[in-house]
Amino acid sequence: MISDMHTPELLTRQQTAEILGIQPQTLASWACINGPERDLPVIKIGRLARYRREDIDAFIENGRKATKA
Repeated sequence: MISDMHTPELLTRQQTAEILGIQPQTLASWACINGPERDLPVIKIGRLARYRREDIDAFIENGRKATKA
């Protein structure tokens, strides 16, 4: 039985790209790069790539902190 646990909001590559103001192909490239400069976790469901909204928000916030330093 499924409990009432919080289910994270999963966004498509297109939706995530629109939020970040980049091309979806850039996200596809980032998923292949290992390194802290592209620290946006991707969830693979078969061939589909999905992104948690909370990870996107954290990625944006971390970028803001880096530019303030």
